[in-house]
Amino acid sequence: MLRTTLDKWDRLTGEQKKSMDFTQTKWALTEKMLAFSEENELTAKHLTELEMIYIIDNPNKGMWYAFQLMDPQDDAPAVELIQFKEQFKSHLRELVRHVSIKIKKHTDEALWIRIAWGDAFTRPNHLKPTYVVHYLHSPYVFVTSLTLKQKPLLSQALVLATRYQAIKDANLSGRKLTAIRDLLMRKYQQVFPTKYPSPLPENNQTISSMLIKSFN
Repeated sequence: MLRTTLDKWDRLTGEQKKSMDFTQTKWALTEKMLAFSEENELTAKHLTELEMIYIIDNPNKGMWYAFQLMDPQDDAPAVELIQFKEQFKSHLRELVRHVSIKIKKHTDEALWIRIAWGDAFTRPNHLKPTYVVHYLHSPYVFVTSLTLKQKPLLSQALVLATRYQAIKDANLSGRKLTAIRDLLMRKYQQVFPTKYPSPLPENNQTISSMLIKSFN
């Protein structure tokens, strides 16, 4: 599993990947990766990419909460990926002075959003990111690792970027993102037949801490 993640990340040389012993403990693997990161002059940004790849490939970790967007505006169906990305980043950065946002479109059309939160005085904390999963033109959003303080900020940015008027708790949560998502999205399968995704495979600032998270 980790081997596949490193292959997708593509930041290590062939020799470095061959030297990795995946039967070692996560601490030993972390030490090895730290050495490679220094050798390859990798930064926290590169390791954020590694973490995001791992989370996307292993979505059923952590506690996920479902939310439902309410009352779409007339132009909501016309929102496309580039527009959503620009609007979401712009609105959230208006609300939070220091925030790091990365959006990646997955092969099943899901938009995966990684948010590292800061505030007016502190830089983004990459050790405790929030992950958001959303399918454009569907009313559902799935979120993990979100605090009560961050919730209204994320909600406002999502509502504005998707051209809806409100968002509410869908009263569904659990560790299986695939199960939660499939349960809610099936309700809209007939309404959005071309947007309904196929099931996801069953398959979080210091550089060392970020690596440890990726190996969990």
